[in-house]
Amino acid sequence: MIQSLNIFLRCTLLVIAMLCDASTHKANAAEDFKFAKLHFQIDPNVNFISGSVTYYFIASSTDTLQLNLSANMSIDSIVYHNQNMMGYYFAPPDFLRIPFAQTSNGLDSVTVVYHGAPATTGLGSFKQDYHAGAPIISTLSQPYGASDWMPCVDKLQDKIDSVETFITCPQAYTAVTNGVLIDSSGSNGNKVFHYKHSYPIATYLIGLAVSNYLYHEDIYSHNGISFPLLNYTYPEDDVNWMNGAVHIDEAMNIFDSLFGPYPFANEHYGMLQANLGGGMEHQTITFMKEYNNEIGSHELGHHWFGDKVTCGNWHDLWINEGFATYMTGLVYESTEEGYWWPIYLKDRMNKVMLEPDGSVYIYDTTNINRMFDERLTYYKAAMVLHQLRYIIGDSAFFSACRNFLNDPVHAYGFANGSDLKYYFEQSSGQDLTYYFNQWIYGEGYPVYQIQTISTGNSNFNVTIQYLTSTSTTTTFKLPVPIKFYGAQQDTTICKGGKVLLSAYPTFDRSKFTYKGNYNGKNYYLSNDATDWVDAKKNCEKAGGYLICIDDKKENDFLDSIVPKDLPVSIGLWQNKNN
Repeated sequence: MIQSLNIFLRCTLLVIAMLCDASTHKANAAEDFKFAKLHFQIDPNVNFISGSVTYYFIASSTDTLQLNLSANMSIDSIVYHNQNMMGYYFAPPDFLRIPFAQTSNGLDSVTVVYHGAPATTGLGSFKQDYHAGAPIISTLSQPYGASDWMPCVDKLQDKIDSVETFITCPQAYTAVTNGVLIDSSGSNGNKVFHYKHSYPIATYLIGLAVSNYLYHEDIYSHNGISFPLLNYTYPEDDVNWMNGAVHIDEAMNIFDSLFGPYPFANEHYGMLQANLGGGMEHQTITFMKEYNNEIGSHELGHHWFGDKVTCGNWHDLWINEGFATYMTGLVYESTEEGYWWPIYLKDRMNKVMLEPDGSVYIYDTTNINRMFDERLTYYKAAMVLHQLRYIIGDSAFFSACRNFLNDPVHAYGFANGSDLKYYFEQSSGQDLTYYFNQWIYGEGYPVYQIQTISTGNSNFNVTIQYLTSTSTTTTFKLPVPIKFYGAQQDTTICKGGKVLLSAYPTFDRSKFTYKGNYNGKNYYLSNDATDWVDAKKNCEKAGGYLICIDDKKENDFLDSIVPKDLPVSIGLWQNKNN
């Protein structure tokens, strides 16, 4: 009864969350923002910003424009149709409401002039800090922090079609933001940096930084596409940063071949050093504390999943973070002869299974710690994608990813988990409702038990059964690869064995028994094969625990096992004998 009630409550919460997202999207999508002109004045020595934002938008029939702005920021003026407006007001918690004197159904604009000392919230929305004694101001607005430092629509509802930004700072410093640097000019001890970004952009992906940067520019060229690669580094870390950053070309090549060309090739890809805990995928200009290949490939990957196509609600943040995390693994799979690939998989799966519960889907988007839970939103989401790749095959998996990214409905826009599921189903020809219910919306994982019993006359039974790590999700349907090897054969396979038979039972029952026979003497379970390509087509490299025929062991019973370096392995426990 408690178990059934938990399942009912979880399903109810999922429906409510989806309805709330839909209603919020509808209520706040009153305007279609076409263009933003941003003017900021910043001195990195002082935690302060002043400036103006002008939004050009297609107004609906509403007579009020609603923006988000932290209440500790001060409004100097609001200009509408060249006149100062007096009727604007704040509404809790951070709404700036601007009533119009008339209703317009065409292109309209409004300018908000403001100033203040932003309060840092979330992951570090606006931060004044130092490095080697030099000052820096940088932003990281994900998920709700953009309104801490500028008037905006701080929700996943509409992307601004293009942005033009002017940043004024003391002449000793460099200001950086999204898009192409059009011009920089100085006077009276200050310098104005003028940028233009011509791709649709979600509000939280707008970022800026001001410090004493060194600048490097190179050219990336691949498959007939060329664009600049930019780096902005701290002087004290320049050599180390640039020694690592040269490897970003490898990741770019891999992602280009698997997911399509870099989505912002008409501008550039840049990386900038900032005092962050990790990295942030500001569109066309990633911010990182330091460069290493793992963070570098993760943040680059976001420019496909997160920037080009952005999760349509924060419940589905796992799409952004799961893919970016998995794309780091794909770099490991394709470089250095795949040496780090099984190590990466084993590490991520170990971390997933540190706790028995937790869903990939984020039910509570008010809890920042839960939203960015590394174990669930990053690692489990990545391994669930890896497992799905194993189930439907490489061709269907990567085809679905490309179709998802390139569909005009979602490209340079938003998408959610049900949209992604649709493309995987279309490419594979499978109904994946069960998979998403178990692995995305459900919790935990199965713990498998495998037993082999000889029945005489070279016959045997293999019994597979599982328990679940949590009572929330009680059924897991997965293919479990079984391979039978014969002794005294080809020495390159399974301790001298030869493949006699491969079985891939997909079951959602708690117990499954496979019956077969062999021509050897005894058999046992082994996990020698740690590589896989396409298990259903290439048995010799298929992943999974192997049932081997050998003279050395009899009826070996392993009560709980986990091939953690294999795609089917998520949710299985480590072999106690290893």
